[in-house]
Order: sequence, then C-alpha cells, then structure tokens
Amino acid sequence: MPEFCVLALLRDAERYSFDLVRALSGRSAGVRTGTLPGADVGRRAIDCAGLGDRIARIVRAHRFARATWSTVVVVLVVAGAAQASATATRAVVYQAFTSSGKPAYRVAHALRGSCYSGADSVNRDDAWRCISGNALFDPCFSSAQAKRIVLCPSTPFGSSVVEIKLTKGLPSGMADKDKPSSSGSPWAIQTTTGLKCVMDTGATNAIGSVRANYGCTRGSDWLWGDPSRSTEPWTIRIAPISARRLKQRVDITRAWF
Repeated sequence: MPEFCVLALLRDAERYSFDLVRALSGRSAGVRTGTLPGADVGRRAIDCAGLGDRIARIVRAHRFARATWSTVVVVLVVAGAAQASATATRAVVYQAFTSSGKPAYRVAHALRGSCYSGADSVNRDDAWRCISGNALFDPCFSSAQAKRIVLCPSTPFGSSVVEIKLTKGLPSGMADKDKPSSSGSPWAIQTTTGLKCVMDTGATNAIGSVRANYGCTRGSDWLWGDPSRSTEPWTIRIAPISARRLKQRVDITRAWF
C-alpha cells in the first residue's frame, strides 16, 4: 500500500487547498475530504512521493503571497513508519513446545516411530526427519523438556501436530547445527496474495541454479529459490513447476523458520 500524508489547511484557504493538492498529486481523482478532530480545517490525503521537493516547486511557481501562505497550516503526518510496520515481512521462529515441554498445539494423532537425521526442510538443531511406519515427517521438533517425543506439524498454518513417541533416542550426531532463529531458509511462507507454501524436500524442478522450493496449497504456482530480504516486504520468485523462465516475484507477509 502507498504511503500517505495528510495536508490540513484552514477553511479560509480552501480555495488554495484544492489547487495545491491537485498540483501535488497530479490529479484530482482519489482526493478525500473530511474534518480533522479539534480543528476547523479541511483534509486531503495525497501520495507522499517526493512531497517536499514538489511543495517547494509549487510554492515558487504559484508565488503565494506571504500573508496568504501564513494562513495555510500544513500538517504532514508521514505514515511511512506505520506502513513499514504493516507491510514488513513477519519472521516467525516456530515453537512446537511450551517452555515447560508441553505441546503448544493440539495433538491430532499420537504415533510411534523414530528419527534418523536432522530435518531437510529447516536448519535447526531441534528439528528432525522422522518416520512412523511408511509415513515420513519433516520437520519434527524436539524439546529438552520433553523426553522421548517429537511434534510434527504438517504446516505451521494449522493448530494441530502429530506426536511421535520415539522408539529410540534422537540421532544427535546427525543433528543440524544451527540454533532456532530467523536466519537461513524458511520452511514455510505465506504471500501477500494468500498463498500458503511449504518447503518440499523431495524432487522438484530447477531453472539454472534456482530450485522450486515451496509447494503451495492452492493453484499451480510454486515459490522458487530463497526469499530476497533486500526490501520490505521480502520477495520471492513465483512460477508454475513447469516454468522455463522466472519472471515474477511475489511479496511475503510471513515466513516460518
């Protein structure tokens, strides 16, 4: 969403306000009028881009008389910080257990099984790749406060997990090395367009060195490669699994690690 500024002008300068706002915004469409609380003023919401320079140029061009300009109260409420907070990607370090070692989510199924390596989907020293019968689970999470069990969410988007009661100890020598954090690649991503996508640890597709990493819960699109964190919100490549070129990016609203 664009940043906005609020331009407040005294009612007796209303004839200037419309001209100034129209000049600043480059168009009259989308200009909104209202009353600011506690003041007898008109309100205009305009695009902030280059506002300071544009005001200076317009004031010089219109040669507002000093007396007239002094009656105009310009209030610039820059919503950049609020907008950045609203649109910045939220990085979530998934916590399967409470601090006391209890499941933080509802246990939908309790199985018996074992883990044979660190997780492929996320690089955390408490995340594992586990099996129960013919079923593969990745990631499953352990806690030092919860002995002989791991909790395996199919996605972080839901409210339940599978609990695996371990038939043997965790393979600590095969554990991933990193502590839980928001560094590295996320294991799940939600886009601003509503896609919910999870790291696929099987065979997918690649274009050059960029792999189709994240399968999504609806549609034919996949998320390719790793997120770019050079902007807020973060972005990631998006294309169908059969794509031959990667031309588009999508914004990320949330990423789980």
